[in-house]
Amino acid sequence: MNRKSPYSNRIRTFLLTDIRMFTGRVKILEWFIESNGVSTDTRTLAPGQIFFALRGDNFDGNAYATAALKAGAMRVVVDRPEKVRSDKYLLVDDALKSLQQLAADYRASLSAKVIAITGTNGKTTTKELLTVVLKSKYKVHATSGNFNNHIGVPLTILSAPRDTEVLLLEMGANHPGEIEALCEIADPDYGYITNIGSAHLEGFGTKEMILETKGALLKWVCEKQDGIAFVNAEDPMLELFSAELSCARLLHPYMASSAGSIKVVDERGTPYLNLRLKKGLQNVECPTQLIGNYNTSNIIAALEIADFFGIPLEQGVRMISLYRPENSRSEYRDLGRYRIVLDAYNANLSSMIAAINNFCQIDAGRKVCILGDMLELGDSEQDMHQQIVDLLQEKGLEAVLFGEHFDNTRHDNIPAFRTIEEIVHYVNQVEGEELWLLVKGSRGMRLERILEKLQ
Repeated sequence: MNRKSPYSNRIRTFLLTDIRMFTGRVKILEWFIESNGVSTDTRTLAPGQIFFALRGDNFDGNAYATAALKAGAMRVVVDRPEKVRSDKYLLVDDALKSLQQLAADYRASLSAKVIAITGTNGKTTTKELLTVVLKSKYKVHATSGNFNNHIGVPLTILSAPRDTEVLLLEMGANHPGEIEALCEIADPDYGYITNIGSAHLEGFGTKEMILETKGALLKWVCEKQDGIAFVNAEDPMLELFSAELSCARLLHPYMASSAGSIKVVDERGTPYLNLRLKKGLQNVECPTQLIGNYNTSNIIAALEIADFFGIPLEQGVRMISLYRPENSRSEYRDLGRYRIVLDAYNANLSSMIAAINNFCQIDAGRKVCILGDMLELGDSEQDMHQQIVDLLQEKGLEAVLFGEHFDNTRHDNIPAFRTIEEIVHYVNQVEGEELWLLVKGSRGMRLERILEKLQ
């Protein structure tokens, strides 16, 4: 008697599932080739795009699938069976995983070299600087805004034109394992980590776990035949981590000096960072439109990586001098009476200390630090906020604090407020014809609102 194995039904189910997933994967790729791209939001969907019905904590894209078709979507990818209405719907197990798989398949079809950048501080600025330099020679497609997570990276890849020569991806993470997962989608050829600092400790727990998570990028590229791991030699943790990586290439052979470069040189001068670079027999002035000498390593990394791709130092410097930040990172704003150093996109202990130290070096009149809470720092968050307050008092800096965490510190003689309006009222009462303000805090504090209300 021919008996079936007790596992035969389970194996058959697995095989049918695999076949269905593969068939759906092929179909989505075929659709994508014929489409005008992908969309995850009906509010910005363009005719001819494929709509992926992603789910979140407070939304379910499946509910908008029909609306997407009415708005001109070519097809919709859903993961709720009851939403399927016609052959323009494709049912998958997980719409997000299908989007990520499509991005991986499309990336594999591109001939572009893929560079991935991650790190605690400076990854966006480094990405922006490297983009403008590489564009002087190559057709570059890069991460826009903060599209650096498990959704943003796939969307960036899928928006790259087929003739892209360099695909430059920013990768962010706030939990263990996330960078490796992004590498599985993007398969980068080159990787760079800006630094390892104390950000997102709420999700990571320790700096060692941050290093392990972000270090997955360097390990990934070193497993590729021609992969290169660019290493910030000024970060001790990264230098030690990369010591055993066969493809590691230490950066910063340039000798850079920024001493005195952030002083205000005339009554309406600017505190932009200007570097003096020396490499071999070359001595080059590198003017920038960036605030903060903490950007030195970001600039040099962009120049060094570009040099690897055949862009001469002088050409790289020229392109960097033209770059002007417009994303609340290291920005200078002149609002008449108020001279603003705006760095309100992100904040953690190391970036906050660097910003304060830089602000101290600006040779100007009256200065006030407006500091908002640093978020996602885990169990150490209160201690870290106290460290910042202690630093302010040690340096004798005039300051204003904003947020619950700063409010819970010991901040004698430093006012703390809970609303933007209170801060603006306080600053408007400060005497003097000219006032310099450092505006620094985590993105969730939205400190840029202060600039809209200053008189």
